[in-house]
Amino acid sequence: MADRVGYSCGGLPPRKVWLDLMATGAKRYFPIFLDLTGQRVLVVGGGRLAEEKLVSLMPFGIDVTLLSPTISDRLRELVNDGAACWLEKSFEASDLGSFSLVYAALGDNEENQAIYDEAVRRGILVNAVDDPTRCRFISAATVKRGDFVIAISTGGKSPAFAQKVRVDLGKQFPEETADLLMLLERIRRRLIANGASLELRKQLMMQLVAHDLLGLQVAGAWDRFDQLMRDAVGFSRAELDQPSIDPPRPTNGR
Repeated sequence: MADRVGYSCGGLPPRKVWLDLMATGAKRYFPIFLDLTGQRVLVVGGGRLAEEKLVSLMPFGIDVTLLSPTISDRLRELVNDGAACWLEKSFEASDLGSFSLVYAALGDNEENQAIYDEAVRRGILVNAVDDPTRCRFISAATVKRGDFVIAISTGGKSPAFAQKVRVDLGKQFPEETADLLMLLERIRRRLIANGASLELRKQLMMQLVAHDLLGLQVAGAWDRFDQLMRDAVGFSRAELDQPSIDPPRPTNGR
């Protein structure tokens, strides 16, 4: 007799959470960052909602297609600048065939529902803008500084509060954060080249970032910055590209 693969799923807390959510109709979104390199994203709409969605997608280098019989002057400018392609037509179910992600940006519940139903049927992630009941995912408010990205979500309950938090965090993390992140990556790579183990690298980097490096960078206090680097990882910015040296031992008593 052929071996049978057993499958059981009973009494586990995650399943209870799922059953509770199904019973109440509530949604609980899992935070995730998607790599959409080489993937096509469809935005159905040609007005204000589509404008806002396209502008939010642009910093991430995503291949976006707008689908609408007409588009606003602003969207036309963005299309002419290469920010998106434009399919000058009304939505049909067959339009979803080559897309990995879909935004319904029409502001019409009936049209959103048609797009949502077809996307779900095809297994395509879909979001109806400002219509959380017709979303299989939601787009978080973001603070982006180069590769440093913070995503904020209220689960669709208060986009205004999410935007307020985004503004506050934007002040806390200025544009210089991107440069600091690149420097920290160089430091980490230097430790790898020096032969530091994963555990040691973690300890040394945590010791370094415990200081207000961003504040020192913004203030231009580079002498203090370099001293903290030497104390934590054994080299300064000027020594990053010099021949490898043995990493220091962490000073946390281990």
